[in-house]
Amino acid sequence: MKKMRKSTAPIAAKLASEDKVKIIVKGHIHTDVLMKAVLKRDLNLIGKKRLSQFGI
Repeated sequence: MKKMRKSTAPIAAKLASEDKVKIIVKGHIHTDVLMKAVLKRDLNLIGKKRLSQFGI
């Protein structure tokens, strides 16, 4: 189960970067795992600006 939780965040972030989903909903996953996936620069989810708000 733990391995599956770590693999879902990168998948969700990739889908968001490809505009296949409009929102990522945090479920039963550690915030640091989700943030690490979302903040990957190669996915361009935050662009060149600073991330100032993140709702959980």
